[in-house]
Amino acid sequence: MTPESVTSVRELDCRASQGLQVRLLWREHDDSVWVSVIDIRTRQAFRLRVGADQAPLEVFHHPFAYAACEQQTACAPVHRRLPSNAGGGSPEGRDGRTRTGRH
Repeated sequence: MTPESVTSVRELDCRASQGLQVRLLWREHDDSVWVSVIDIRTRQAFRLRVGADQAPLEVFHHPFAYAACEQQTACAPVHRRLPSNAGGGSPEGRDGRTRTGRH
């Protein structure tokens, strides 16, 4: 296994609305899926690991509901404050089209 394969992460979907950027990510190495949420206005971020018994698109479309459930069961998401220059990226994907999360 090469170092690239261990750290290779693929973006499966993304969406942006009202200052929030939500990304659905997958790491092939361990087949893990998680949702990353960044609030550009407050520079707050968290991520949720998608459990084997959860539907990834459900977590992607409702990350705050899943975050609240995790906090109630003592499995809180990772919260961190972003640097002031973070989040300046565009909600556009690599192909230049704005992502809406609807397919």
